[in-house]
Amino acid sequence: MPPTAPCAKPFPKLCLYIAITAVPPHASPPDPFANLKRSVKRDKNQVITAVLQHPLFASAVISICRTVRAFPGSGGDHAWFLGATHLRFADQADFDQLVDQKGLVEALLTTLPTLD
Repeated sequence: MPPTAPCAKPFPKLCLYIAITAVPPHASPPDPFANLKRSVKRDKNQVITAVLQHPLFASAVISICRTVRAFPGSGGDHAWFLGATHLRFADQADFDQLVDQKGLVEALLTTLPTLD
């Protein structure tokens, strides 16, 4: 059987097609409130009964704290925005694991002055 001649043009088109289709057309940054919702279990009164994914929870809270510090407004505006997260816990069972999440405590501490 005779060897086939190499075809140089279809290969680059195929690679270009794969590269174009691999990139999502409307990539958007993750929503910290959606991540917060996915990372916890709440009761009917919106009290957090369990943290299901500690790293996702920490990432969401850190992102929300950064957002609070970034937008202008009064301490009342910042407190309202943070209050929208409903960070009320039924107990402190998860606190030991949450303290170990990198950056979480620092983000909360640096947000406190914006509330004053």
